[in-house]
Amino acid sequence: MLLRTLRRTRPLLVTALALVLAGAAAPATAAVRAGSGDPAGLLQFTSAPSVAISGALQVGRTMTATVTRDSDPVADTYEYQWARLTPDDFGYLLQFIPGADTPRYEPTAGDLGSHLLVTVTAQREGFDSTFDSAQTQTVVAPGTFTSAPAVRVTGAPRVGRVVRAAVAAALPAADTTTYRWTRDGVTIAGATAATYRAGARDLGALLRVVATAHRSGYARVSAASVPVKVGLPAAVLAISAPATARAGTRTKVTLTRLARGEAWTLRMAGRVLARGKADASGAALARVRLPRAAGRRVLTLTGSYADRTATRRVKVTAR
Repeated sequence: MLLRTLRRTRPLLVTALALVLAGAAAPATAAVRAGSGDPAGLLQFTSAPSVAISGALQVGRTMTATVTRDSDPVADTYEYQWARLTPDDFGYLLQFIPGADTPRYEPTAGDLGSHLLVTVTAQREGFDSTFDSAQTQTVVAPGTFTSAPAVRVTGAPRVGRVVRAAVAAALPAADTTTYRWTRDGVTIAGATAATYRAGARDLGALLRVVATAHRSGYARVSAASVPVKVGLPAAVLAISAPATARAGTRTKVTLTRLARGEAWTLRMAGRVLARGKADASGAALARVRLPRAAGRRVLTLTGSYADRTATRRVKVTAR
């Protein structure tokens, strides 16, 4: 049932009028407390009960209507009805909330921006009913999440690879979760999915994802992941070395196709021969001493990742 009134400063009168239109007995005097116009033979309460509202006025929190003073005589039962009272261009819009007929009520998204009003009706055998109403002084505020969505980046953060936002759910559960990826703190245009493929522009940058939980009637909440550094893609490197070299001598080995400044390791038969970093052109020169034992050997070059590698066969001859 909907009702508008221009009496913005006396909302309890709205309740009385609404109850009259709903078929309940509303008093002509003493505001909304005393009954009148009762059917013949019914006794009258000498005083109505008093009711008060308590609780955090937010979506998702519980509001409680408490009878702070009993009717006289004391009622057999008390009946409750919650309503929302929303300011509009014409005064107030009053709407009873279906099913909200217990002492406790949890505001929903539909109550945002409205005052809540509760009416308690005293019932006693042989007596006409009487009632009291109370309303909140402020309007229902958005709910708040009790915990934000925890988020982290999973997958290998490397150029050409796909990483994913792994989210631990917020409480209460979100209706939807949105994503925003950043590179060195700057939002990446169009990167709003739960996954992201790192590109060449991301190389060496710190990648982070921000997850935002949304729920109807609630203030949204966001959480950011720990940033991860984007590394190089898989690649086939190159080794240039003599096909034949004498055992125990120093041999010049040229390494190419590395990234600028990339760390590298050169091994033979599991033994580290040299380590270093590539120059600005992605190349390096190493002079390595070959093993003393003659035979066919394999030089193995490994860059900053195990899948950035190269091999070269070398015949080691006796001195």
